[in-house]
Amino acid sequence: RISPDPHKLDRARAYWEARLSELGDAPLLPYACPLHTIVAPTFEHRERHLSATTTEALQRHARHLGCTVSVMLLAAYAEVLSAFSGPQSACVINVLSLSQPEGVPTAIGDFSSLVLVRVDLGAASFSEMAAAVQQQLWQDLDHGDVGGVEVQRALAARQGRPGAAVLPVVFTGMIGMLNRSVMNWAGQ
Repeated sequence: RISPDPHKLDRARAYWEARLSELGDAPLLPYACPLHTIVAPTFEHRERHLSATTTEALQRHARHLGCTVSVMLLAAYAEVLSAFSGPQSACVINVLSLSQPEGVPTAIGDFSSLVLVRVDLGAASFSEMAAAVQQQLWQDLDHGDVGGVEVQRALAARQGRPGAAVLPVVFTGMIGMLNRSVMNWAGQ
């Protein structure tokens, strides 16, 4: 295990401690039945591939908005979740992030982690919301030495619900990233 720089870790912990009060709750989602009645949950994997033309169009639109394609889709995802959640002013989503560990540039493995992103649903327009999400995500990633799991534990403890799944909604978006050098080292 690679230990993070203690100064960066302290800085990240202070950042997330200050953010706990503004994170809020997970999006409220409707359920087909009460969760406690589900005996054997089932899961479905759904996958969709986009054509190069569609991907390029999404990239152009995201650039116009001042964000990445993944952030544009994250903002759209939050907007859809808000339709189910009612009049919340924000929703918090776990975003899967990938990063190569410092000092180990040729290691192959799953270096994913979660970062909590608060999406302000009160923005005047979608473009303003997407741009704000992009800025917030950059700030949050700068403090990634403390992962989303640790932040969720602190949030659950603060809410008096230790061990609870306080933010179960996850977003993963890699559109436009597979051609970047950050992923090319791994091959196909």
